[in-house]
Amino acid sequence: MSEIARMKNQLIIVLLFVLALTPALAQDNASGSPKPSTPSPNFPGSLVFEYGLNYLINNTHEMRTNPWKSATINVYYMYPIKLGDSRFSFNPGIGVGSEKFGFEDAISFYEDSLKTFMDNIGNLPRFDTVTLGEITKTQLIANYVDIPLEFRVHSRKDDHERSWFLAVGG
Repeated sequence: MSEIARMKNQLIIVLLFVLALTPALAQDNASGSPKPSTPSPNFPGSLVFEYGLNYLINNTHEMRTNPWKSATINVYYMYPIKLGDSRFSFNPGIGVGSEKFGFEDAISFYEDSLKTFMDNIGNLPRFDTVTLGEITKTQLIANYVDIPLEFRVHSRKDDHERSWFLAVGG
């Protein structure tokens, strides 16, 4: 039996096994009584977590970044304010954010006569490579407080909490 035929047979066996278990997973509980729900906190608004990777577009060779070491992490709390008896709401919030750029080379930024320049860290007098040792990579990190403002239109006029929405804001 060829390798491809053997793999096809294994795939068919796995698919049959999954299909055989599907009806068992869809059954109700044996007692017929409803399953108790887990209590959850009842606070208005939403807690938003964001994670992303940072890239620099049209950067020079010296500003190469490692995307896995260049992350964005944001945490916000958004409070809904319904706008009358409509589908619209205004959602102000507050949160903290962090942007990190992990450079592949040892570079730093310096300011000279109101302009910002970039150079290798070994060429800058403020970094003593004898004391610090050889520096091969650097990072630029910015932490900040955000005040996001959103306008949302909800799919359900009477139940904003259980509807999907489209948002515009910044």
